[in-house]
Amino acid sequence: MDASSPINLVFVTFGSERRLDPETELILYRIAIELVTNALKHAQARTITVQLLFHATYLSLMVEDDGVGSVAREQISAGIGIRNVRSRANYLGAELLVDSGQSGTTLTLMVPLGQQVMSYGK
Repeated sequence: MDASSPINLVFVTFGSERRLDPETELILYRIAIELVTNALKHAQARTITVQLLFHATYLSLMVEDDGVGSVAREQISAGIGIRNVRSRANYLGAELLVDSGQSGTTLTLMVPLGQQVMSYGK
């Protein structure tokens, strides 16, 4: 795959969407950008899916690709980008899960919701 190959980027939300405090939203945005950038640079993926799943007590941010997962696994653990993601996840009190195999990589960030939820319009 080269720079001229098309990449399908899919964004999905599920659950009752709600705003978070601005700092948390910015951190989640930066994490999502880093994970998508890593997939673009390293995974040789044709499709990258970003899912934002709102649950009652937590939020899941999932970035999945259909690229070369087993190769990407080594880059995931060694790169400065993923260290930044882990640092930001720790700051949020979140858990980062990595599942990488021959059919791609899925990174899931589980963010507990508490003070981060904003009540706009109330």
